[in-house]
Amino acid sequence: MSVQNPSRLLDLAGKHLLRDDALAFSALEDLPTELFPHLFMEAFHGRHIETLKAMVQAWPFVRLPLGGLIDMPHMGPLQAVLEALDGLLAQKVHSRRCKLRVLDLRDTGQNFWSIWSGASSYERSSSRMAPVAEQSSTAKWHLAPLKIFMDFCLKKRTLDNFLTYLLRWVEQRKASVHLCCKKLKISAMPMDNVVKILSMVQLDCIQEVQVNWIWHLSTLATFASFLGKMSNLQRLCLSPIHLSAFTKQEQDHLVQITSQFLRLGHLQDLHLDYPSFLEGFLDQMLRCLKSPLSNLSITNCWLTESDLTYLSQSPNISQLKGLDLSGVTMTDFNPEILHVLLEKVEATLQELDLDLCGITDSQLEAILPALSRCSQLRYFSLCENFLSMAVMEKLLRHTAGLPCLTQERYPAPQESYRSQGVLLEGRLAQLRAQLLEVLRDLGRPRIIWISPSPCLHCVSRFMSQKLWGADEEASPKTLEAVLDGLDVLLAQKVQLRKCKLRVLDLRNTGQDFWNMWSRDKWEEQQKGSIHLCCKKMKIVSRSKENIKKVLSMLKLDCIQEMELNFTQKLSTLAKLAPLLSKMSNVQRLLLSPIHGSAVEEQDHQALLQFMFQILRLQYLWDVCMKAPSFLEGLLNQMLK
Repeated sequence: MSVQNPSRLLDLAGKHLLRDDALAFSALEDLPTELFPHLFMEAFHGRHIETLKAMVQAWPFVRLPLGGLIDMPHMGPLQAVLEALDGLLAQKVHSRRCKLRVLDLRDTGQNFWSIWSGASSYERSSSRMAPVAEQSSTAKWHLAPLKIFMDFCLKKRTLDNFLTYLLRWVEQRKASVHLCCKKLKISAMPMDNVVKILSMVQLDCIQEVQVNWIWHLSTLATFASFLGKMSNLQRLCLSPIHLSAFTKQEQDHLVQITSQFLRLGHLQDLHLDYPSFLEGFLDQMLRCLKSPLSNLSITNCWLTESDLTYLSQSPNISQLKGLDLSGVTMTDFNPEILHVLLEKVEATLQELDLDLCGITDSQLEAILPALSRCSQLRYFSLCENFLSMAVMEKLLRHTAGLPCLTQERYPAPQESYRSQGVLLEGRLAQLRAQLLEVLRDLGRPRIIWISPSPCLHCVSRFMSQKLWGADEEASPKTLEAVLDGLDVLLAQKVQLRKCKLRVLDLRNTGQDFWNMWSRDKWEEQQKGSIHLCCKKMKIVSRSKENIKKVLSMLKLDCIQEMELNFTQKLSTLAKLAPLLSKMSNVQRLLLSPIHGSAVEEQDHQALLQFMFQILRLQYLWDVCMKAPSFLEGLLNQMLK
């Protein structure tokens, strides 16, 4: 026989009141304040619409956190609350109890209401209730406008029913209702709709903005006019900003954008990913910052040495806690610049990310003294840089004295790779063991993550690994012996009677293949000179010369899969297009972010050239393009 927990007196009282709307209405004026949250939850879930309206008009708290209960796609509950607010706003004399000044549509979660109403615990913390139950003067009720708080996530191209209804309601009551937003995220919505929403929002309420969509510089300039009015903005994140050519108009756009930073006196975190417009103009933006930043992220873009020099001298980075420059190539920069930069932030820096920066041994050695003085550093990442074992040992010794450093991510030493860039697993294991011995000698327990990825900027090494696919355990002398044998074979005018060798396959087929291969035979091919064949090609180089050099050595009609995995200009893609057209059997084509605009005449011609070559790829099945900004308005032209 099971024993059920008896219902609480609070639950029974709420259910009794909701059985009779008239009884509930009459009880509201004398209902104890602490019973309101629980009764509101019961009315909401039981769809007692009239009781819900009456409770809104007698709400004894400043804030009604409706977002924790409401399901945004369903309009019923929201409409009921807004109708109740209409009645409240129209009253000349307000309810004696009503202190409602904020309708909060942000998602606080069901747990908030369960705790607040006492459904989860009989104890209610005064600190938890403080933001909801603060008092307000009823004498000034009609002087201050009602505030509606919600976080905007604009990820659809059109406004949904919920936003359309709410914006129309707010627009009709501009004088008495303020729409407030603290977090704004834009993913795919056209700028026209974004402008429509921002024109109705109290912009000085916004504290965080995240743009996760490719914009032209002109689009960002339009947005900047609103950005400058976000006087309390603390965090700004911008995704790839497309710049086709730096014309006089684009320069005007840049001035319009950077000048708005003068108004952002509370900006603490600035994150810019693929900001192609910054190359050579970083100083223009940094000069407009009003106060020191706490976190700065400038990633996956080209910067000049003068840009980095100005960054190291800027007074607005002196209090940085986080610095992320991953994907900014620094190989040819003066090592002293990085040293000065770290000296500037050594007292406050907690997180440092220098992945994929092309940092050399000399550059790392130059920053080690300053790095060892970053006493607050907790996270440090150097992945995908090509560093020697000797320098990595020095790095471990210099960072051993940093008391807060708990997360370290480093690349595999360059000695882990063969000259062609092929990773040697056995050699890497030996070097890891040596690094472990260094850590033991230092006497401080540390967890270090070693990435086996090669430096993507070491073009010939990485491309050799991907193109040739040689067996990682094979000795270089073994390959040399095979090639010497081929030299002898090619020099003979009369081929050996038994020799039918026409293909040397350097792809990694694994040992199992060799164990079974004795039962198979190679198909005899047409005799002639050596052809270098490749079925799968992945290019991560930014050097057109190296790419063309390799492609000129390949039999291009053998290629079936091509991946270009680096940010490029449309003009660069157009120059590779003639070679692409010779890959007549390619079936899969993957392209990384391409900066270009068909509006510019030069880019338009490059686009036509690229599309013309695509026509020749009759076996093409799969096309994947990441951030193809040049396709805007011209997708149909390419598909034809």
